[in-house]
Amino acid sequence: MNRFLVSATLAAAVVLPAMTAGATVGEKPVLTVLAASATKTAVLDAVAAFEKTHPDVVVRTSFAGSRAIVAELKAGTAADVVVLCNRAADPTLLSAPIDVARYHSTLLVWKGAAARVRRPADLIEAGVRLGDGVPNSVLAATTRATLEKIAKDLGSEFPSRFEARVATTTADNDELAHAVASGAIDAAVLYPSDNIPGGTIEVPLAEKYRASDTFAVALVKASSHAALAKQFESLVASPEGAALFRAHGSESPR
Repeated sequence: MNRFLVSATLAAAVVLPAMTAGATVGEKPVLTVLAASATKTAVLDAVAAFEKTHPDVVVRTSFAGSRAIVAELKAGTAADVVVLCNRAADPTLLSAPIDVARYHSTLLVWKGAAARVRRPADLIEAGVRLGDGVPNSVLAATTRATLEKIAKDLGSEFPSRFEARVATTTADNDELAHAVASGAIDAAVLYPSDNIPGGTIEVPLAEKYRASDTFAVALVKASSHAALAKQFESLVASPEGAALFRAHGSESPR
């Protein structure tokens, strides 16, 4: 099996480590943040900023697909804050989400395939190896929406011809980006925030082909550190937090 091939069940079951509610390290409380992998770089910057002003708090992060995060919460994984695609938010588990980032789809291409994949039409050429999201993932939905927009110009068979060249599927943007960067596949529909300098090359899509997703921060209702979680949420939703997301390819979500 391709080592990047992940079923939807597996992605939801193993991508996040086990967490203990109300955990501490020594006497320091541990704030657990689960975030969509598309937001990883911005969230890590937010964690660094939070820890500077909260030196007595340890922040632990874990990254996965948005629907995998929700599945883990339903399965009992303990967490305090989530950052995920708002279409995956579950109001039975989370507080009202606050939109913090908006990403549009783009093409990420393996640097070794840069001469062959320079525009959407090149994706369906013979020999091109593609990546996609597993069924029911946000990644798959974003890819489908993008392909349908491209198909308006390149023909109704474009999505099926794309699918015929898919060699790797996963629910995790970061995993798919690394599959491109390693040369395991030639290209995938991802976000600018998923670009890996030195490993992938972004081929921007025309605006008419782009699909957009909004990401939000929310509190986990079962959090054992509600006050600290609220402070972290406030940072992420603040102008300072917005600047961190913009630095990593986000557009304004509002």
